[in-house]
Amino acid sequence: PEGRLTVAAAVGRGHLKVHRELADGSSWESQVELVTGEIGLDLAHFLEQSEQVQSAVLVGVLEGPEGVRAAGGMVVEALPGASAGALSTLETNLGALTGVSRLLESGSVEDLLEAVLGGLDREASERSEVRFRCSCRRDVLLPKLVALTAEEREELADERGLIEAQCAFCGARYVFSRGELDAQ
Repeated sequence: PEGRLTVAAAVGRGHLKVHRELADGSSWESQVELVTGEIGLDLAHFLEQSEQVQSAVLVGVLEGPEGVRAAGGMVVEALPGASAGALSTLETNLGALTGVSRLLESGSVEDLLEAVLGGLDREASERSEVRFRCSCRRDVLLPKLVALTAEEREELADERGLIEAQCAFCGARYVFSRGELDAQ
């Protein structure tokens, strides 16, 4: 459709692999096969298969001539003990949606919430700004570089003997000297 990114054609077949690093330093990884190539449906499939949580994942990006006009998303998870009536209302509401990005373009987050959760007993317990925050840190990266062999570090070093590492998530750059790594 016009103005809508078709992700499935670009993504194709494959797997969705999720690696989580928790605040306590532990991590886990899980993988499921892509079922549709559409981000929202495949994330919902992941949540159902990996975390055994019945979910709906709504995502959308609406492009225009000047770039992105609207983008957003929502994850709706069924809580333990949710009534059949509540789930039925939610399914009806989700089925009536014409698109997340169009709703965000023409309305607000509250409009999207009303479209999805209308008819359900609900209460906002907290409002907060959502933003990406990467947990990368120089002190976490240093031991990983120290673990490389001398030959591997030599290959990575530039003509000044510096090794630059860039976080794949946030783009932060960290520069280490050979001496700094050798001293560890």
